[in-house]
Amino acid sequence: MKCKIFLTEMGWGPIVRESAICHEILKLKKISFTVQSSKNLDIIKNFFPEKTKIINKDNLTKYFSTSKGGVDYIKTKKYYNNYNQLSVKWFEDNLKDKDYDFFISDVCPEAFELASKLKIPCFGVGHFTWDWFFLQTMPNVVSNDILNLWKKYQLKASNFFFPPFTPSPVLDNYKNHSKTNFIISHKISFKKMFFKNNKIKILFLDSGDRINTPLLKKIINKNKSVKDFLIIHTDNIGKFKETFSIKRKVFLGDYIPHADIIVGRAGFNTITELLYYNKPGIFLTSKNNPEINWNLSQMVSLNLAQSIDIDYLAENFELIIKDFIKFKTYEKKKYIKIQKFQFNGAQQIAKNILK
Repeated sequence: MKCKIFLTEMGWGPIVRESAICHEILKLKKISFTVQSSKNLDIIKNFFPEKTKIINKDNLTKYFSTSKGGVDYIKTKKYYNNYNQLSVKWFEDNLKDKDYDFFISDVCPEAFELASKLKIPCFGVGHFTWDWFFLQTMPNVVSNDILNLWKKYQLKASNFFFPPFTPSPVLDNYKNHSKTNFIISHKISFKKMFFKNNKIKILFLDSGDRINTPLLKKIINKNKSVKDFLIIHTDNIGKFKETFSIKRKVFLGDYIPHADIIVGRAGFNTITELLYYNKPGIFLTSKNNPEINWNLSQMVSLNLAQSIDIDYLAENFELIIKDFIKFKTYEKKKYIKIQKFQFNGAQQIAKNILK
């Protein structure tokens, strides 16, 4: 059997989740996989099964960010003004490729319509849908006609698999769904790492779009010599003698269990790994990003993490971290443990797809 996977091009999360599902499917049945995307192809190659074919081709769903991390309304709206023409060409190109038994999408709306035209199953995996995402933006940057079209496409899904924290309107709109547990990367492991000191280890998780990079760099510059801290960060932020630098395209999940505090944006994959390892986190607020704001609201409302404005964090970093260690870390870890989250979502989805 052959499966094609359509990846939206918005960060590492979809790559981590879809690849984990593929590895679980291969434990149960011999299937060949093809992944279609036009970004992060080297990361895709590193995460998906060894013989996965990769097609460098654009998928349509995307948005453009401002320097502050919100949606760039003008650029995004301009892109979707051409959606009809882009969509016609996308379907023409992809309808030629009929050599698949089923699709998985994370969630590219057009993949479900394509599967319907080809009369094969298509399974959606994600913690939100793009029609929900763009309905939260003000002013609305994608027309209601397009959003309604996406909903029409997605209602043709064979099934959606939604993990915890999926927005309730998404669950209500798409009755064709199954709830699953969190999906953890197949690469998750507890590798031994030794740091030469007993300092408070603070792991900075920069977002894939590098929106927070300048301010994270500012924080490091001001605090790299604090005697109680060891800041761990990706090398794209900069090189500093007093910190621990990691190659940007290395899987950062290996470093989370060895950190005392995680600082970063509330991406779904980051949240998943933080909960898996029961680590206290300080998440940066985001302006006009519905997904990040939703994730953050869920974590804060359950007392699982702290939220903070990055400008305020940059000005008061040492004081905030020491206060967090003294008064908050035990509480956050306790509440994470109380929730008893499960992380076998990839296994659940693999079994359901094959069934």
